[in-house]
Amino acid sequence: MYASPQPGSEQKLTGFSVSNRLNVKIRDIGKTGAILDKLVVAGVTDVGNVEYLHANSSALLDQARQAAMADARRKAELYTAAAGLTLGVVAFVSEGSGFAAPVFGGLMRAAASVAPTQILSGEDTLSVQVTVGFDVLH
Repeated sequence: MYASPQPGSEQKLTGFSVSNRLNVKIRDIGKTGAILDKLVVAGVTDVGNVEYLHANSSALLDQARQAAMADARRKAELYTAAAGLTLGVVAFVSEGSGFAAPVFGGLMRAAASVAPTQILSGEDTLSVQVTVGFDVLH
């Protein structure tokens, strides 16, 4: 750390600042508040943020992909039948994954000596958007 220099003088080193970053995975959401409280008691001054992630997002997204493809085929069959045509094979597929911000019951933080930190669960949405082009037979 440097002191603010006076006009016409050089900057002078007055101290050091050290930080350390650590990522922690907690699989039991019910223990999160107690763990955060213990970290603060141990001297942590910057907890950063609490991030909710899916342990199996690939499997969940694959299920959404299968459902999206089935829905695209169902709609394409409906449209081609209404037009008096026959649905052919898939010509192309493109995907755009969607992300919806998690909605939580609330995140309440208090000083460890006053009340325990509460981390409440909520819900999250994973979604997939597909654009599917089909050949059409006349």
